[in-house]
Amino acid sequence: MRETPQRKLWINKLFKPLGAGANALDERPYWPRGRAERVDHMFLFLLTPPNSGSTEIAQHMVRRGDIGGLYHNFEGQRLIKGLMDTDRWWPEKFIDFEAVLGAWNGRIAELDAEGRYSYWLEKSPPNLVRHKQLFGYFPQHRAVVNNRAPMANVASQLRRYLIKEYHGARRALVIRHLARIWQWRSERLMAAARQSGYPCVTYERFCARPDAILEAFGLEPTIHSGEAALEGIVNLNAEHAQLLSEHERGMVAEELSGAGEVLEFFGYDLNDEL
Repeated sequence: MRETPQRKLWINKLFKPLGAGANALDERPYWPRGRAERVDHMFLFLLTPPNSGSTEIAQHMVRRGDIGGLYHNFEGQRLIKGLMDTDRWWPEKFIDFEAVLGAWNGRIAELDAEGRYSYWLEKSPPNLVRHKQLFGYFPQHRAVVNNRAPMANVASQLRRYLIKEYHGARRALVIRHLARIWQWRSERLMAAARQSGYPCVTYERFCARPDAILEAFGLEPTIHSGEAALEGIVNLNAEHAQLLSEHERGMVAEELSGAGEVLEFFGYDLNDEL
């Protein structure tokens, strides 16, 4: 199975000298043709918003050596064209779960024919809006909730998506939109933790003590995931928040003025970020 069976565009030859390129055509079927009714491997689901430090969390976890991922960034959604469409965050989007499960089972068979992985880490952010239904196909699974402080999260997303997804929009409007999206996602993360009893490990807690994420999943740290592997794990919140001006941070605080419950749940104080 190829990760991305795509055809290169001839126009990329023209753009290459300029350091740019066009998106390749994705000729995969919208939903894979292989089918399955369940996945019998132990899955570790990290319910997380985008730009929350989840990749750094994943890289720390896999130092154990017995945790695999369906994709290099541990987002199995990228193997499925239908899961990468623009409506992927819509809670009522139709998902052909049997097609998803078939592709994921096939990927596991491809990557781990010798059975060296005891766990599979999956952290596609849109799982948040359909986690209850998704988890029903995994007889063996564990879940942990992850979040990141709003100023840093908004700033990080702004840097990543302003040109790509908001091109032409006024920066101030995008910042306010991202602040509202932070609250929307955080409310759903809070509900998942409260209703299903999932442990919560924020980005900030992870940076302070990285093995907290392994403990939340019920896993013992190993020598490879302990102190010897902690170099380079740095809380970047202050650095990222400074990408917003003082006025822009004030706009985020204004948008989140009614989000007291969710801020308190995750231990965030907007005054600390201003």
